[in-house]
Amino acid sequence: MPITPIDPLPPVFDFPFKAIFTRNRVLASFLAAATKKPESLFEGLVLADPQLMPLHQDDKLTVPDIRARVPGWDAAVEMQRLYTPEAANRQLFRMGRMIVGQLKESGRYDAMPKVAEILIASRFRIFNDGRYHHYFELTDADSGLIYPNSPLVVTVDLQNLPLIDDGTPLWSWGKFLNSNKTTEFEALRARSEAMAEAVSTLFGFSADELNRINAERHELALMDQAIRMEYSHAKGREEGRQEGRQEGRQEGRQEGRQEGRLEDAKAMFAEGDSLEKIARVTKLSLEMLREKLVS
Repeated sequence: MPITPIDPLPPVFDFPFKAIFTRNRVLASFLAAATKKPESLFEGLVLADPQLMPLHQDDKLTVPDIRARVPGWDAAVEMQRLYTPEAANRQLFRMGRMIVGQLKESGRYDAMPKVAEILIASRFRIFNDGRYHHYFELTDADSGLIYPNSPLVVTVDLQNLPLIDDGTPLWSWGKFLNSNKTTEFEALRARSEAMAEAVSTLFGFSADELNRINAERHELALMDQAIRMEYSHAKGREEGRQEGRQEGRQEGRQEGRQEGRLEDAKAMFAEGDSLEKIARVTKLSLEMLREKLVS
């Protein structure tokens, strides 16, 4: 019986993703597609240390998956597979850290490059408007004028990728990232030299048994982490609901007692008792009695 070939690892897995997109030609092609810039702009890019170091002792360390530089540009790429409600805020945080880091390196405002922060969402949607590519710059809300050297925020929602090719290079990269069958990757290979290199890199990485084991173990660890986080969130929500129900019962009892005292106060007031006497007997405030009985 012939042995069925094993399909490559999904390119959205952390280890193969980094193996593929740290290749200069592949990354240059993807960055050009995501930022809507000519690919020649990113020729000669240099991979940089992705760690965006803390600015003070209590600050957070943040590490995008990939970071690259060319003259005038500093770009970071993050593949986000698991949903986190703060994904967009984390993207802004990384962008801000890159801007501050550039200023610390050069010490000059006029030497700061354009910063691009690219977030790829695999298993969740950042936006639910049906579009898979969003491109943000600081603009004048009235005229649309772009702020000088504005940082760039790009999101790629793989779940919104249309089934039919829209003719853009980014669609090809989205299709590549969404694929999981050998035949699908082979069909993409001829689209460009960068795509051919990406497919070959994925095939080579996946053919190594140790790579497969490590990549799959890493993904299982991520899944376990996501399950634990969801369990913690669900437990917190249930505890919150229980506390809410308990508080609701207490508030209900308090409201019931207050309504009973108010009914007593109405009866006493109808019999001609003074507000001061009613307040002493019912323990209700004079302000409430004046509001409920007099006004």
